[in-house]
Amino acid sequence: LPPITVEPGIWDGISGIQIAYPGALRSEGTAVYSSNGNRLATLSDLQSLQAVTDKHRLVSSLNKVAHSPAHISFDRGDLIYRHGQTMTISITQRSTQHLTLINLGADGKVSLLYPVARYGDALKVPLAQVIALPVRVTPPFGSDHVVAIETDAPAPALIKGISRLEGSQDMSALWDLLRNSRGRIALFPFFTAGPSL
Repeated sequence: LPPITVEPGIWDGISGIQIAYPGALRSEGTAVYSSNGNRLATLSDLQSLQAVTDKHRLVSSLNKVAHSPAHISFDRGDLIYRHGQTMTISITQRSTQHLTLINLGADGKVSLLYPVARYGDALKVPLAQVIALPVRVTPPFGSDHVVAIETDAPAPALIKGISRLEGSQDMSALWDLLRNSRGRIALFPFFTAGPSL
């Protein structure tokens, strides 16, 4: 994965970074922030800092190659979604009937959102049909990213590969998998937090 720029802070021992000011990431205490001040993650240890850094290296790389017309929206709009809430993720404006959808958690963990065999998700969805997925907000909190991969044909190898990465934080393997899929990618962030006081 290409490196990412970070402002001086708690980065000793972290790979894949370049110190710069302003940087794409900055640290403050146990939190990592974006350059515009959004809290991306709260850290538990140095290992979690590496995973968060790698996740944003991947997001930065995907943003540079994203070219899918697919649009991802969230039912309450651009808000901070709170612990325990159920939000609906909707995918419209697709260019193909074959879609794979994943979530990158604030801590960098990979989750396959669609298609999931145990839910009976269709592998081919008519373009006029909106794909709407209810998702419950759970820790860890910060910045999640939904990644949509459109392919012109069924992508069983892609789905199987993502299933193998389920729950892992292996951004390098995911980067290779997505590049080899030759799919068209779109990604959208959303922010989560603990329950309001």
